[in-house]
Amino acid sequence: MRGPLAFLQQFSHLMQLRLKLGAVLALLIPLGLGSKAYQGPAADWLNNDFVGICYVVAWCLGIALLWPKLPARKNALAVFLGTCGVEVLQLSQWYPLAWARSFTAGRILLGTTFVW
Repeated sequence: MRGPLAFLQQFSHLMQLRLKLGAVLALLIPLGLGSKAYQGPAADWLNNDFVGICYVVAWCLGIALLWPKLPARKNALAVFLGTCGVEVLQLSQWYPLAWARSFTAGRILLGTTFVW
């Protein structure tokens, strides 16, 4: 029989996991945003590819933060499908998307260009 102690241990474990994920996100998001403004050596790679890596990792960590018991494969699949959807939306000039892209947060989350 599972008692209140087992529940508290599981709750404590989930809270510790969420705190760690939140701390990594708190470091990763400014790193990714700051990398977008970098102008030194390898700026092209850092401004585009590295920022893209940070974007995907941030989504994976965000999903893990919200649903810590979700298996990693399902998390990765959700992020893959979501980011593929965002890429397809970049081809669209639908008014609500264009309006969202008029704001910095919209440009960051939705992107502005699609490269074949």
